[in-house]
This record gives sequence, C-alpha cells and structure tokens, in this order.
Amino acid sequence: MAKNNQRVWTIVTIITVILLIIIFSGVTYAYFSAFNNQGSTESISMTSGKMTITYTDGKSSLLVSKDIQPSDKIIIDKTFTLTGTNTTSGLAMPYKVGIKYKSTFSDGQLYYYLKRINQNANITSNLIGIANQTIPGNTIETGYTTGIFIKNKTESYLELATGEFKANTSNQIITFNLKIQFPDTGMNQDSEKGNTFNGEIVVNYENETGVDYITKLYNVTD
Repeated sequence: MAKNNQRVWTIVTIITVILLIIIFSGVTYAYFSAFNNQGSTESISMTSGKMTITYTDGKSSLLVSKDIQPSDKIIIDKTFTLTGTNTTSGLAMPYKVGIKYKSTFSDGQLYYYLKRINQNANITSNLIGIANQTIPGNTIETGYTTGIFIKNKTESYLELATGEFKANTSNQIITFNLKIQFPDTGMNQDSEKGNTFNGEIVVNYENETGVDYITKLYNVTD
C-alpha cells in the first residue's frame, strides 16, 4: 500500500512539474511576444514624407573666383527648388535651408541675397536676414532678404530659411533665388585680393545634433 501511495505521489509530482513548466513557458512566451511586438512597433519608421532639392544649374556648389574685384556685379546667381510630399495626417514636415562654407574673406565682405520666387499656400517660409532689400547697383533686383558671411577657414554654417510643408500634401514646390555680391565699400579693399569662398547649399543641416548634411532626400515619420 505504501508503495502504491508513493507511486501516486511520484506521478502527481511529475504531472505538477510538467504543468508548471507549461504554464511558465506560456507566460514567458507571452511576455516576450508582447515585448517584441512593442519593440518592433517602436523601431519601425514608416516613411510618410520626402523632400528633394534640385538646382537650375545642376550643382549645389557655390564657388567664388580668386580674381574677383569689389563691385556691383553679382558673382553668384543660383536658383533651387524644394519639392516635398507629406502624407501625414497632422504633422508638418519642417525644412531648413542653409550654406555650409569656408571663406578667407573678412567678415562682411561678401553679402548674400535670398528671395522666394513662387507662392504656395501649403508651404511656409521664414527668410533670415534683413528683408525687402534691393541689391546695390541692380535696381530691378528687389524684394531680397540679405545678410553677410563671416571669415572662417575651416567650416561655418549660415542658415538662410526655415519653414514647413503642410500635412496631406503631395509634390509641393517652393523655389528660391540666391545671389552673392562682393560690393565696393568705398574704402581700400586690397587686403581681400586672392581670398577664396567655397560653399554648398544644404537642406536640413543639423550639425548640433550630429546629423549629417542632407542635400537630396529628407524623411519624416508619422
């Protein structure tokens, strides 16, 4: 009789252990399933917008010749267009336009002039600098926002404009015209001879957060 009882308890114990293993295996599986699903949801970025930039001359570069003389001449004239699609339901797609550059010209010797040359209610824009200016010596070149470049032999960044593409919009276009001038100040500027300026138009410059320059494609997530 004792042997039978012992056998029963052994069987009960084995069954109990098996049940516990099954139960806890199920709990563990359910836990990790929930964890993985949540992690996957958070880590997958659904592309809901893109922005491209094109240049009328096919180049993003801005180069100034060493042989330029101070005058009313416009030494750089570049038109570029941002085309954006934002498929989010309520999230605006921001953009920044700027110039990363190196310059051996003294502070304030080179001026930029920026103008938005089309209207689009689906795109906002804030041009940075002194607004509603006429380019000196070019009376027909009106309505520009202007500012200066500073001397920097390594690399600097000058922000030109910020804005947003509204939600639920597709293939929206905003076009800018950028001009650069080396004006005659009426004072001796011989010290500027042989100086150089080498720059590039960039979009979504986020150097302060470690994001690289993006000039061709910009993605946002919903």
